[in-house]
Amino acid sequence: NLLMNVTKGLVAYPKVMAKNLKKELPFLCVENVLMLLSKKGEDRQEMHDILRKLCFEQTEALKQGSEENKLIEAIIKHPKLSISSEELEDLLNPYKLTGAADKQTQNWLNELERQLLTFEHVNTTQASITV
Repeated sequence: NLLMNVTKGLVAYPKVMAKNLKKELPFLCVENVLMLLSKKGEDRQEMHDILRKLCFEQTEALKQGSEENKLIEAIIKHPKLSISSEELEDLLNPYKLTGAADKQTQNWLNELERQLLTFEHVNTTQASITV
């Protein structure tokens, strides 16, 4: 069937995924850091410039072979960035970056289940796809 053909041989490596997430997550959270600093009354453009510079520096370090992303440490240590490690910890929650994906996925699964139950009597041994 189509699902089996598409997913056959699919392999997930949780350790590799965790390593990549740890390396990239600080970059993904920078916009949220900027928004928090702006809400605190900091000058948005100045904060943007500082964060941009720190991101470029860390990107260069990673390209030069650094195994660890030290962007969060750089943000905490920067004298003009008034953000605590606790606030950063909260922003680094990857589940806060998924938006409405969890609800959209659940809605899709509910609809799929409804359709499958409605058409359970239909022969589904053959499938085709047109792109």
